[in-house]
Amino acid sequence: MTEHHLCTARDGTPLQRADRNFVELLQEVRVTRTGAQILFGLLVADVTTGRAEGVAAGAATFLVCVGL
Repeated sequence: MTEHHLCTARDGTPLQRADRNFVELLQEVRVTRTGAQILFGLLVADVTTGRAEGVAAGAATFLVCVGL
């Protein structure tokens, strides 16, 4: 087996540091995905309500596409 050089940031190996970075990245993706789902739900709800009758069809399509 190969030896890992100790990392000075948190006294861990480079592999442990990479694992921590990967876990943090996954958490950011989860938060972003949840935010996008909420935003998309609000946009769809706004487009499908009666208030959106005055909105042009192109604008409604744009709002839905932005939510995707």
